[in-house]
Amino acid sequence: MPISLDQAAINLALALLCGAIIGSERQVRQRMAGLRTNALVSIGAAGFVIFSALYPNEVSPTRVAAQVVTGIGFLGAGIIFRHGFTIHGLNTAATLWCSAAVGLMAGAGAGLFALLMTATIVFVNLGLRPLVKWLKRKTQAGQPLCLEYRIRVTSKEKHEQKVRQILVHKLSLPGLSVIAMDVQSEDHETGFDVLVSVEDNSDSILKAAIAPLMIEPSIQSVNWEMAEV
Repeated sequence: MPISLDQAAINLALALLCGAIIGSERQVRQRMAGLRTNALVSIGAAGFVIFSALYPNEVSPTRVAAQVVTGIGFLGAGIIFRHGFTIHGLNTAATLWCSAAVGLMAGAGAGLFALLMTATIVFVNLGLRPLVKWLKRKTQAGQPLCLEYRIRVTSKEKHEQKVRQILVHKLSLPGLSVIAMDVQSEDHETGFDVLVSVEDNSDSILKAAIAPLMIEPSIQSVNWEMAEV
């Protein structure tokens, strides 16, 4: 028997409520996918399940759910991006994926299951945050995590001594240390290959050090990348 309009309305309302609760945490933290996005994902997933319930003898709800899981992957990938050396959006994409699962449960009429999963998602995003911060502080017996980057700078050969002094000065910031520096000259041009270590995986420290180098007249080019381990 096809699902009734009243039951469909209840299921959609539940999906809306759960998606909004999940999205409110993202909204407060000013993430790309906030309250409305999570609510829409949850409603959309519920809508597909309700659609399958309208044709119980023709469309399998499990097949619809499988297609929703596949489709939400493309939506999640769209909000994952790289900014400098940092990847953003992974947690928000995972939250959207979970919102779709909540919508599937709500659309299927499993209200208590949908509410339970909603509470679990909110707990992970809010309740586990202090634990994550604590683990970061305690990683490697309290020592900060470090990443190594390779900075390549070129200049005219006549500016070699000046650029060397600039590099030593500008790369002497708290949280950043110079591990090695290799200097090579060819065709009246000098190349500096500097290996640095950055604490706490913070690209902001590295950017603060590199920014002055990019506007220095005696420096021709500046490139940097994560060093291979």
